[in-house]
Amino acid sequence: MKDSSPKFDDLDLTDAGRIPTERRKQSTSRDHSNSGRRGNVPPPPVIPQPQTPGRERLPETRRPPAPSAQKPTKSLVGQQIKAQPAKAERRARGSVTAVLGAKGGCGTTMVAVHMAALLSMRLPTCLLDFDFSSSDATASLSLKLPRSMKDLMGDIDRLDHNMFRGFANDVDENLSLLGQPEDPAEREVIGGEAALSIMRASSEAFARVVVDGGAHLDESWLVAASSADQVFMVCTQDVLAVRNAHRRLRLLDRLGVDRGRIGLVVNRWHKKALIGVQDMEENLGIPIVAQIANDERNCQKARMQGKLLHEVVRRSPANAGLRHLAEYVDHRTAFLVADQRLLSRVESTEVFYTSGGGKKQA
Repeated sequence: MKDSSPKFDDLDLTDAGRIPTERRKQSTSRDHSNSGRRGNVPPPPVIPQPQTPGRERLPETRRPPAPSAQKPTKSLVGQQIKAQPAKAERRARGSVTAVLGAKGGCGTTMVAVHMAALLSMRLPTCLLDFDFSSSDATASLSLKLPRSMKDLMGDIDRLDHNMFRGFANDVDENLSLLGQPEDPAEREVIGGEAALSIMRASSEAFARVVVDGGAHLDESWLVAASSADQVFMVCTQDVLAVRNAHRRLRLLDRLGVDRGRIGLVVNRWHKKALIGVQDMEENLGIPIVAQIANDERNCQKARMQGKLLHEVVRRSPANAGLRHLAEYVDHRTAFLVADQRLLSRVESTEVFYTSGGGKKQA
């Protein structure tokens, strides 16, 4: 007997999926009569659910057009924008001050340690010890810290502000320090890219960052000078220190460092010295921002006790110059704009030294 039930291929799908009433009744009765049979029985047609008045629903058998043929509408574009992951917010960066020595023995570490301690009285401050030759920042305070720069180098590729905050050692309530290992055999010189990553992460974790660059001319010294918001050249009133300072300033000129960010700090200043401060300022071509009076005896006494100078001798003549330098940093930082911060200046630097020892074009 010939099956007279409507075939699924014979249905007219162009009419919004609606099946005529007569065919629907025949199909329903035929389906109930053959419910117990097994064999080559054609599948029942898909019957759409009753529609809500005023709203028309597409049939389930109709395929949507290909995405390439679908013209994006305004609402679809808005949905695509909302579906995109939000970009990470750019964190605010603190100011970075690099303290560099014209030559060894100028008191660069003493200036950097006292500056960081005075700045921490107002805002959270971190002291970075980039002086790999002597590394006196930790020793000057008689500290034995559990973590050093060597521990950080193992995770330098994924370093961020949160990780750096965990590596930094808390010295005081608002003062942290990341120095070199106590054993000189464990110290290793870091390259330019590593120094840049450490400076960037520390500036995101702290409001103030002070870098003790020392006097040894290496890649970290050059990166600190090229990337810091402010650079202080520590120099004494002797011929060798002034000559070395002049050579290093010419090197920074070739690297494209703006001399407007460089200031001269005259340490162990004496009024009757052979080289006056005005002669130093004219020969070097940078302004003097602070004059720290010569008080070597009390400075030695403070180092022996592992304390700061103002904690040992309050009326030391050197305290006035150190306080003036810290106030100068705070006053100058207040006028820094966002496009002059660490990251923007690093990205615009044409040449900086990498860990491979060569020059890298930005």
